[in-house]
Amino acid sequence: RYLMPITRAIIMTWLGQDEIPTSVKTGRPASESFIPGEPIFLGSREFFAGGANLAGVLERFGVNTTVVGCVGDDPAGQQILESMKKAGLKTDSVQIRPSLRSGYNLALDLNHGERFYLYAEGASATLGWDCVAPGKVSAADWLIVSMAPWTGLWRNGGQELKRALETGKDKGLKTILDLAFPGGTSPAACEDSRAVLKLCLPLCDLFSP
Repeated sequence: RYLMPITRAIIMTWLGQDEIPTSVKTGRPASESFIPGEPIFLGSREFFAGGANLAGVLERFGVNTTVVGCVGDDPAGQQILESMKKAGLKTDSVQIRPSLRSGYNLALDLNHGERFYLYAEGASATLGWDCVAPGKVSAADWLIVSMAPWTGLWRNGGQELKRALETGKDKGLKTILDLAFPGGTSPAACEDSRAVLKLCLPLCDLFSP
């Protein structure tokens, strides 16, 4: 089936503060690296607007993007917004949740290749279709739902994810579902992922597992 080029896209995504240490060397296999009470030297770290990287890539290819996400009314949320602005991304569709903290992700790259992610949903637990302004829908051709298991979209059997994809298609948008691994102890892991995908995949024009 022919798919039109992506020129104008809404991206619903987890947003959080990515913290990435520049060097993590333990000298041991990853399975033996975390020993209670033993410090691990991390070196310096870099901060990024986690979840907004897809929009940054698409913008570099000439795609007009609208990032829809949620951050807390806290210093981390302000840092996420500032990082997005520095990258040339619009922030007018990012919701600021006064009573919640922003999400974060600590990415540990142990011994050059063994990567671990320690993350929290934060305000992204409230992400839903109601966060998308009607005017943004009429100005877009594509709806991209990214990192859904890290957000509230995956809760309640994926009903809010289905609502987003279904409404997007009803509005004439092409739809893409771009997943992230939920993690074995996360709220998303409590859901039946097979059932969520069975519910939502028929509504997707493209799927990236």
